[in-house]
Amino acid sequence: MTFNLDNFLQQNPWRLDNKALDSFYFPRECINPIIAQLTDQNPLLLKGPRGAGKTTILQILIKHLITQLSIPPENIFYFNLDDPLTCDFFRNSEAIINFINGFAPKNDKGVYLVLDEIQHLITAVSEPRVLIQEIADKFSGKLILTSSRASFASALKGLVQIEIPTFGFKDYLNRVLNIQNIYLPKWDEDSVACFTKVVGSGYAKILEPYLDDYLIYGGYPWATRKFVPEARPELLRQVYEAALQEILAFGGKINQPERFTQLIQILAQANGELQPIMVQAKECGLSRATVEHYRDILEDNYLISAIHPVSKESSASGSPIVYFNDTGLRNRLISFFHKPATRPDRDNLLNNFLYRNLAVLGGKTNYQRLTWTNRIMFSFRQNDRLNLAMVLYDFPQRKSGHRGLANLAQRMKSQKVIILTRDYSDYRKESDSDFVYIPASMTYLLPEILRIK
Repeated sequence: MTFNLDNFLQQNPWRLDNKALDSFYFPRECINPIIAQLTDQNPLLLKGPRGAGKTTILQILIKHLITQLSIPPENIFYFNLDDPLTCDFFRNSEAIINFINGFAPKNDKGVYLVLDEIQHLITAVSEPRVLIQEIADKFSGKLILTSSRASFASALKGLVQIEIPTFGFKDYLNRVLNIQNIYLPKWDEDSVACFTKVVGSGYAKILEPYLDDYLIYGGYPWATRKFVPEARPELLRQVYEAALQEILAFGGKINQPERFTQLIQILAQANGELQPIMVQAKECGLSRATVEHYRDILEDNYLISAIHPVSKESSASGSPIVYFNDTGLRNRLISFFHKPATRPDRDNLLNNFLYRNLAVLGGKTNYQRLTWTNRIMFSFRQNDRLNLAMVLYDFPQRKSGHRGLANLAQRMKSQKVIILTRDYSDYRKESDSDFVYIPASMTYLLPEILRIK
């Protein structure tokens, strides 16, 4: 069988019936910046982990083009490269351009070419990046791509890249509470006393059970469809199996798949721990170079993130800390779904959560182990502004260790020190830094607190 018109129309149902778009909407924090790119002629790449919702976001964009920007449905050409027939059709750029020209719309509106999961092109051509560049050069409209690999298509001329993570906590609340644009209190430094004493602790107590659930089961959209704890471990197993198959097939050169999967288990067990690479290499019977290569593949495919120390002096081993990009997936790998309050790895779980909230803001994040508490402190730098962040979940509302933090902040010239707690809120001035204590369930406030636009 070969790709034909029936296949194309099946993937583009809006060409026959606009009602096919009715169910394609769910509010997410990342939608508006993506929509803002639709009128720009530069190619757009949406990249993120398998199962994070990239295809659903494409459907939202197509609906926006048709209903809000008045783009005729016949001006939109969507190809799902997850389908082997479609992927095989993309063997040369001329065939694609000829196909589009054969259905050239008779209007002066822009034309949009949408290629979903472009990393699959590796099964059709030896140099998929070259093919994509040829298509971009020959196509006169807007090119929109998705990929589950960070490095794929990164060399495309003029490419605008936006990362699509799994659900953040605010997206998760919208999903499980089944309400759009949930109201959450905002941060206001001018009325911080009111926020900390009245709003902060009250909302923290309301949101804490949802945060516990999010930390346990994570933010994969597929695993949040059913708010039934018993069903989600199996859903997360399916998410992991699909992601693993994707990585083994399209994620990079993996010569020893069994030891590769063993390394994933080792990383899951050591999540957030300072474990030297040589220890991991010995445990799974691989060389240091192979472990580093496999970890790079896992990072390129959005399964993990490696955070490097501020300096070699700030870590006993100088090794990076590895966190999983989704806590639910990590919990599934170690088959451990206990509530955070009863977990021996609670601090690492919350550090993982804090790191992911910093990572989605852009900038550069490093870590430093505090010698006097043996806790992890993150440094977050963006636009020449340095801020520090850490977790003190059971903060006792006393200044234990506070002088050490203040001295560190002064030495590093940090503008703010963000401290995540269970339900304690406060705002203090220590030396030249602002100390901001916020409940972990209110990390959605980080952009406002750090004044990141």
